[in-house]
Amino acid sequence: MTQIKIDARLLSELAREHRLPISTADAGYRMHVGLTSVFGDAAPKPFWIRDTDGQHADVLGYADQDKKSLQGAAQMHASSLAYEMCEWNRLHCKPMPGADVLEDQALSFKLRACPIVRKGSAGQGTNLDGETVKWRAGERMDAFLSQALSSGDDITRSEAYASWLRRQFDVRDGGAEIQSVSLEAFNLKEVTRRAQGTTMKQQTKPMVLLSGRLQVREPEDFLSILFSGLGQHKSFGCGMMLIRPA
Repeated sequence: MTQIKIDARLLSELAREHRLPISTADAGYRMHVGLTSVFGDAAPKPFWIRDTDGQHADVLGYADQDKKSLQGAAQMHASSLAYEMCEWNRLHCKPMPGADVLEDQALSFKLRACPIVRKGSAGQGTNLDGETVKWRAGERMDAFLSQALSSGDDITRSEAYASWLRRQFDVRDGGAEIQSVSLEAFNLKEVTRRAQGTTMKQQTKPMVLLSGRLQVREPEDFLSILFSGLGQHKSFGCGMMLIRPA
């Protein structure tokens, strides 16, 4: 795990260099541009913007390189502005536990995620207002809306997102059993993504903070899922799961 302190003023300057609209580009997109400008392919992903005071942003991320290697990658890849954006005396790295340590471990977790699902086929359902909603095959949808429309049963966001999280492990060969999930926060967030060339597209996405407890079953599979992230927009500040002994 890597912890990086980012100068917010220089990040905004870098965003302008990349022609990002500062007034509308979301923090996750700006940080994605910032980290890749510094580290290139070695940029931590997924990452979590943990704190910002207006002058600095504190970023956690999973990277497969140590502190010396990350700084070396930046020295090779980054522009002067991008390199100066990182406070190198406040870069910290620690090794994550290996498969032998995690075997049968009970862990508590926190996860910031974008719980989106892709519809496998076209269909229609009735929303909470009794209106008919149609969708196309391959369309992306909030996991809560998808489950509510498909089942026709009353379901809470907490239940829907807990089911979504369990499926993230089930469809990727398990690795862990989710034992409990709580929905700590939810909001619909406007996010910015580059569509074509310099064109920017605004989208509304569900963002959640989940916490709970899990039991590691297959440590190597669990670590693969942990380091690759969960859900959508893993390059933009979503999908990082923080763990500690339960």
